[in-house]
Amino acid sequence: PSGSLALAFSVKSYPYTILIDKGGHIVFRGEGPLSDEDVRQLKAELTASAATVLPQFSFPKAGGGQLSSETLADKVWVADFIFTSCGDTCPMISEKLRALQEEFGRDPKFRLVSFSVDPEHDSSERLQHFGRQHGANSEIWSFLRPSVESLQNLMVKGFRLGTAENPLVHTAKIVVVNKGNAIESYYDGDAQDAVPKMKDRKSTRLNSSHVA
Repeated sequence: PSGSLALAFSVKSYPYTILIDKGGHIVFRGEGPLSDEDVRQLKAELTASAATVLPQFSFPKAGGGQLSSETLADKVWVADFIFTSCGDTCPMISEKLRALQEEFGRDPKFRLVSFSVDPEHDSSERLQHFGRQHGANSEIWSFLRPSVESLQNLMVKGFRLGTAENPLVHTAKIVVVNKGNAIESYYDGDAQDAVPKMKDRKSTRLNSSHVA
C-alpha cells in the first residue's frame, strides 16, 4: 500500500514485469505490456535457468595442451560451435566473439571457447589459422577438438542442443556460461543484435538490484 516495493524495484509505470534469478538478481525488466520479443527473451531466460551445470569435460586445445571444465569453473565464458571449412555462419559468429574479446578481454575471469564440430578435418594447425583470421588471443580464446561422440554428449546433456536421437552438431547459438559452469543464457549468433544484447546483459547483471 505504501508503494515501497515498487520504489525498491524502480517501477515508474504499470504494468511492469521483472524476472529474478536464483541468486536474487534482476535479469529482465519489461515496462508496459510485454511484446513478442519480451516473451521470447523470458522463455530464453527460463530455459537457461533450467539448464543447470554442464557435465565435466577435458578436450585437446589447438596449439597444444588440454582445456577442462575445471579450469573454466571460476570464469564467465562464452561458447560457440564451428568448423573451419564453414563459409558463412561460422566466420560471422566468430566475428561476434571477436567483438566480445575486444570488449571484455581485459577481465581475467572472462574466456571464449570455440568447439570444433569437425575434429576429423579441423587439425590443431587449421584451428590456429582460423583463430588468427579472427584475431583470437590464445590467452583468452581457446579452440577445442573433442571427439564427435564426446561433443554430442556434451551438447545434448549439457548445452541442451539437439536430442540423443538427432544430435545437433552444428548450431548458430552462442552460449554464455557462468562461474561454476552453469549455463546462463543463449543468443542467436546470426542475429545482428546478438553482441549488443550480450553487452547489455553483462551491464544489467553488474548494475541490477539484489533482492534480499
